[in-house]
Amino acid sequence: MEYLKSQNKEKYREEMADLFFKNAQLIKDPKGELKSFYGATIAGTILAGAGLFLLTFGLISTLIKKQVNVSAAVFFIVAYLFFIIIGLLSVLVLSSRKRIKNRPDNDDRLDCDKEGLKLITSKGERKIYWDNFQAIRAFKFTMVFIPKDRKGMCILVPVENLENVTAFLEENGINIDVIR
Repeated sequence: MEYLKSQNKEKYREEMADLFFKNAQLIKDPKGELKSFYGATIAGTILAGAGLFLLTFGLISTLIKKQVNVSAAVFFIVAYLFFIIIGLLSVLVLSSRKRIKNRPDNDDRLDCDKEGLKLITSKGERKIYWDNFQAIRAFKFTMVFIPKDRKGMCILVPVENLENVTAFLEENGINIDVIR
């Protein structure tokens, strides 16, 4: 099978970065509509900033009124930690998405044989057998090999390879759902 690179690298990388965080949704329901993870992350960042601002305002007004007691101190500490954790998680997801989107275009390849897929990267080769996949789903710029469970690995490749993969599957009698 001939492996093709993406014709629209920027759009492919952007879609791949979004799909990277939706592996669990794809494994659970390969045909289902995917929820936006990016919007929730932005909302989490805004919520964390607003929450920290309001907590700081509340803490300052409590200190001015000199009404600080142990329960108020514990409340402010727990609330600060909660909003800081939400903010850190949101920033971590946003930076991971950006790092995936901006990764260098390596000479990664995908080879198919009757046993499974061989993912060839600069770090080495990895063989994944066909019986580990439940479906292949095609998106606008990316196609995803979806594993049967969370222990498996989702493989994201340019959608230009869809025709080659489906032809290979038909030729060799390999039964995997292809969702378009």
